[in-house]
Order: sequence, then structure tokens, then C-alpha cells
Amino acid sequence: MFSTSYLKKLKIYLVAAIVIFFLSSCKKTSQIPGTNPKKKPVTYVYVVGDTYTSKDVSVATYWKNSVSHLLVTDTTKSSLANGIAIKDTDVYICGAINGVATYWKNGLPVSVANNAIATGIFINGSDIYLIGETFLNGHDVATLWKNGIATILPDASPMSNASSIFVNGNDVYIAGLSEPTFGDPYLVYWKNGVESQVSHSESQPSTISIAVNGSDLYLTGSSSYGNSAITQATYWKNGVPTILYNSVLNGVASANVISIKDGNIYIAGSSNNKAAYWINGIEHDLTSSSLEYITTGLALSGTDIYTAGYSVNNNLLNAIYWKNDTMIVLSTRLSYANGISIVQF
Repeated sequence: MFSTSYLKKLKIYLVAAIVIFFLSSCKKTSQIPGTNPKKKPVTYVYVVGDTYTSKDVSVATYWKNSVSHLLVTDTTKSSLANGIAIKDTDVYICGAINGVATYWKNGLPVSVANNAIATGIFINGSDIYLIGETFLNGHDVATLWKNGIATILPDASPMSNASSIFVNGNDVYIAGLSEPTFGDPYLVYWKNGVESQVSHSESQPSTISIAVNGSDLYLTGSSSYGNSAITQATYWKNGVPTILYNSVLNGVASANVISIKDGNIYIAGSSNNKAAYWINGIEHDLTSSSLEYITTGLALSGTDIYTAGYSVNNNLLNAIYWKNDTMIVLSTRLSYANGISIVQF
């Protein structure tokens, strides 16, 4: 039998142990009152483009962390995915299904216009902006859709296209080409529906991307100069061209997409058949093999540079993206990658 004094001491020790246990438990769970421990955000890489069926029908596709998802269930209908925008956790993709301009919100299609194609998308607040072309009076004409309402962008030429959109506050900037009946097309942009000609000193220009940083407006694309038919990777800052790559001497080059971050100019394209990007005019090659590679999409996340595009091997195109210098093949079937976006949550 235990003595009374021993039992009293044991009772005191048990009570103390219970108190210490509860105090330590409270400390562990009350570091941030009313909240759970913060989870590390997960990075999701979205790439949009097209894959082709065995019957050579293009199917609008997106890849989420390299896993392929078809946006159209009826693969007998030709469809395209041309652009992507992400707001919060909502993913918007634009393109077309059988000649109907379409966008998808989280995989669900919304038809916008017949005899049309959507080439770019931008989300600003609750507003959804689409750009593209409408087939009207026998010609393709540049078009803006804001929340489904169409505006034909004014242009003196019978044909025009819209290839890129950037919304800055209340200002809507759209880049494209004006194509006269005779002569070479020329670069244009529209600010709130008013057209401005960028340059007509080049021949056969193509413009892909537009960006705005403060009061500066940037366009990027490819153009030939003088009597040369070889394209040069070029960007324009407030209408002044800068050649990124002297392709007259070294081969064909293209500049396909532009982004401005912290005052630095990022451009992705191709350089002498190599996938490449430029930071403030300094070229960085992503590939070195004998195959041809082209980058068509660009996204920046922290210190990482993501580019998307495709390889060309004996006319077989395969969708690809790069994280910095690491290449990830998305499909071994005939496929394109037309855009890329990064989100963390």
C-alpha cells in the first residue's frame, strides 16, 4: 500500500503534467489565431495550342502541367486555341470552333461571333476583351469584342488583322496589320479604337505582340528592310524600330511576343532556327540542335522565364515549352503551342 503522502505527491505531479500539456498545446495551435498554417503555393503552367487528329483535323488543346486536355469533344470539327489569360483561379482561352469565334472559361465554351476567329484575350476586372478577325464583305477585318459586343476596328485598307491586345487602366491597345489592295502591309495599332500607323519603311512586316509600360508603347514582330526578303527580328518602342538580330548576315529570325517587367524588355522568338529570347536586346538561345524551333509564348514568374512554342522536324511540329533553359515536350503528335501563362495558388 502507498502512503498518503506519496499519493498526494503523485496527484500533484499528474495535475502539473496535465497543465503543462495543455499549455504547450495552446502555444502550438495559437501562433496565428483563427487560421491554418500557411501552405506553400503551387505553380501551374498552362500552355494553349492545337493538336491534330489522324484525319488532320486541328483540335483546340491546353496543357496543364504538361497534361493534355482537349477543349472540344467533337474532334471532327476544326478548332483552334490561340491565347490565354488567367484571373484569380479562372482560366480563359480564346480561339475558334468551325469558324465561330469562341472563348472558354474553365473549359466551358462561349460562342462569340460567326465567320470569325479570336486571336487574343485580356481580362480587366469583370470585362472580357477578345480580338481577332471577322470575315466581312469578302475580307477579314480586325475586330474587338468587349463582353461579346463587336466593334470593327477602323482601317482604310480593305483587309486588316488584330494579333495582340493590352489593356492599361481604361485604355485599350490593339496591335495588327493593315493590308492595302496594292503594296506591302504596314504595322498599326489602335488605342481606344483610333488607328495609328507605326512604320511603313519596312516590307512584309508582321506584328505579334504589344505591351505598354507607363507612357511607352512597345510592339514586336518581324520585318524585311531595303531590298532584302529575309526577315529580321525587330521591336518598336514608340514607333522607333530596333533590330534584335541581323538576319541578313546570319539567317532568318523572328520576334513573336513581348513583355515588360521591372523596366526590362523580354522578347521571345527564333534566331537562325533556334528558339530564343532576348532581355534588353541580349540574345539567349534555348536550343542548339539542327532541328528548327520557334517560340510563340512568353510568361514571367518571379525570376523564372517560361516560353512556349514548337519544334519542326521534317514538317512534323511538336508542342513544347521551356522553363528557363529546360525543355519539356508536350506532345509527340502534330501540334502547336501558341501561348503560355503561369499561376500560383
